[in-house]
Amino acid sequence: MIRNIHLTVLLLCMLIIMGCRKDNHTTGQPSPLGNTPYQLDTILTTYGTNPTRALTLLDSALLLGNVSDYRAQFIRARIYGMTLADDKTDSALIIAESLMEHDSVISSEQEQGNILDLLVTISRMRNDDVQYLRWSVMKADLCRSTGADTEYWRTMAEIGLVTTHLGNAAEGMARMDDAIAHLDQPGSIDRMDAFVVAAKRKITALLEDNTPKSAEQAVALSQRIIDRLSHYEQHSSEYANDSYRLKWEKYPQTRDSYLDFYRAQAYAFMANAYAHMDGQKPKARESLARFYESQFSTTYSARTMIAPTLMALGDYDEATKIFDEVRQQKGADTLNTDYADVLRYRAQIAHAKGNVKEAYLLMVRHANLSKEILHNMHRSDSREYAARFNSQEMRLKEASKNAENQRMSIMAWGTVVVLTLVAVFGYWIFFQWRVIRRKNTALAKEEAKAVSKTDTTTGTKPVSPDDMTYEELYNWLREGIRREQLFLDLELDRSRIADAFHITERRVGAAFSQGSDYNSLPDFIRDCRLEFSCKLLSERHEMSIKEVAASSGFIYASTFSTDFKNRYNMTPTQYREMQTDKSQS
Repeated sequence: MIRNIHLTVLLLCMLIIMGCRKDNHTTGQPSPLGNTPYQLDTILTTYGTNPTRALTLLDSALLLGNVSDYRAQFIRARIYGMTLADDKTDSALIIAESLMEHDSVISSEQEQGNILDLLVTISRMRNDDVQYLRWSVMKADLCRSTGADTEYWRTMAEIGLVTTHLGNAAEGMARMDDAIAHLDQPGSIDRMDAFVVAAKRKITALLEDNTPKSAEQAVALSQRIIDRLSHYEQHSSEYANDSYRLKWEKYPQTRDSYLDFYRAQAYAFMANAYAHMDGQKPKARESLARFYESQFSTTYSARTMIAPTLMALGDYDEATKIFDEVRQQKGADTLNTDYADVLRYRAQIAHAKGNVKEAYLLMVRHANLSKEILHNMHRSDSREYAARFNSQEMRLKEASKNAENQRMSIMAWGTVVVLTLVAVFGYWIFFQWRVIRRKNTALAKEEAKAVSKTDTTTGTKPVSPDDMTYEELYNWLREGIRREQLFLDLELDRSRIADAFHITERRVGAAFSQGSDYNSLPDFIRDCRLEFSCKLLSERHEMSIKEVAASSGFIYASTFSTDFKNRYNMTPTQYREMQTDKSQS
């Protein structure tokens, strides 16, 4: 039967473990389903050139379980943020802000940095300087607390740029200068990348200042970017590959694209600066020629980047082609700042060509469109607030639902655990009872054999317990109980002694009540236990009073202490100290 109980408990434990494993599997992330097009790497290499295709791949990857829900939302926000469409950047901002409260972000400082980077980028592209500054400051505080020195100075450059936009040019330039000074050191890919970003931010601020001195500084800083990229290209083995942003091991071609992209932008900045400096237009055209040598120059964003430079150089026809391309790219979407800029630039071109009437009409359209955009921005803010409210309401409902499910799950598991503990405890009690019962039976048999052997050895006829007087019977039972230490059995009573010595319960009771000085059997058992405890107190100094009580057959330590004091007029502790003093003296 004991074997069956063992098997039952083991089976129950196995079922609980299997249940836990099953829960973990269902709540964890699904395993990837092999090397399919719907993988994270494919999506990340696609979204920069084809956002629509990337979103399709992302939805498929999420459906197949190749990407977690959190990572899918993060990538979706990045894709939306790259589209430059106002409604999409609104969605990107809402998604990114909601991810700041996700468990994966709260528990990971690196993920917090990723989300804050995304929020900084989106705010900068939306020209929302207040939010741009807010997220940049949060990112800088995170970097400072985690000791991420390079990321800290990269972020300080972002803060410097937005500070200039908010009207404090001196402070903003000083912040960017500090960042550039700390980052302009070779030996690390991550530091080089952060330097390029910091330099770009300052160049942007310098070109916005539109003064000859600022233009000269922009040229020098652009050349410094080119020099840093060339140094890395020639001495790449000397640079520590410490960047989590730039991973070129799987896709070496992205390294060349990275160098081409930033080198082309540096030449574009340089051309813009030269174009606004007296007598430097040949150098501006030379820089443009170097820009056109890059792969990046053929892209839509690169062409829009150099359009103002072409206008400054008088290449109005080429600039007009770019503005026509922008208008075609926008299609029916004419209610945006890019289209307003196109109208302003085309008005300047018309005025430069002497078409005063056309220039006037274009400027009127520009003014009306700017007014409408400003009005629409206020309405967009209202829509954004409404979207945020709805998003927050949905998150609260989802959180409430998750909390209820978690509560029910905890209750279910609590019930299972309690029932398991009860079953295990019941099994332990039953097992202990069986062990004690077997011991007592064996002791009784041994006692009977010993008595029989003693009587046979002496040559006398064995005396049956039934033939003993009450006093003889008491002495015989007393010796047997003490010798075999039956009094340690917590459930020792008249019936167990009767079973152990093969006599009736009535004879056991009579032996102690009529053949001894004890009023009852429990008094005798108590004295045996107290005598045994004295031995433990004297010899087993490492045992606590509670352990001595349990080892002597007492269920409660308080009962043991009370009985001990009544018997010996001192507490167990005092008795032990007395015995210790005697042994030392």
